[in-house]
Amino acid sequence: MNSGFYGDGITDKGLKKIRERLGKVTSLQTIRFSFSKLYRVTEKGLLNIAKTLKRLKSLKHVELDFKQCSTITNVGVYNLGKALGTLKSLKTQSLEIVSSRGMKCKGLKKLCKGLKNSFSLQTINLKFPWCIDLSNTELCDIGDCFKTLLFLKKVSLDFSG
Repeated sequence: MNSGFYGDGITDKGLKKIRERLGKVTSLQTIRFSFSKLYRVTEKGLLNIAKTLKRLKSLKHVELDFKQCSTITNVGVYNLGKALGTLKSLKTQSLEIVSSRGMKCKGLKKLCKGLKNSFSLQTINLKFPWCIDLSNTELCDIGDCFKTLLFLKKVSLDFSG
């Protein structure tokens, strides 16, 4: 079973309702959340997404798209990474966060840290084109996060603006 979620005018309250309903769909294998240009989704909303993802034990593919969602922060991204790290069935993951004013490249490091327990993860696609504060040292730190992912076959990191 696949599910796509796209929205305009979505708030943290709406994401809580989604959590309550989607968390009960135990057969869900693929999910895509798209919050492109939504400015009312905050860390609280991301925490609701993280709680939803933790409940979906058969999930194999996750795509999270936060293009120009300026209220996304480092803490919210870390919570998502932690939630994804609890999913033993997760094989692929695509996470796209573009032009997030509240999140710097430190958020990417936090995401990777949260993913360190995703042992079955095979593919990671991360797009952070506005990470202008990324240094060589931080890039090495991100690479170190992938060491524990024993089944990892493909990593795509896109920092182009």
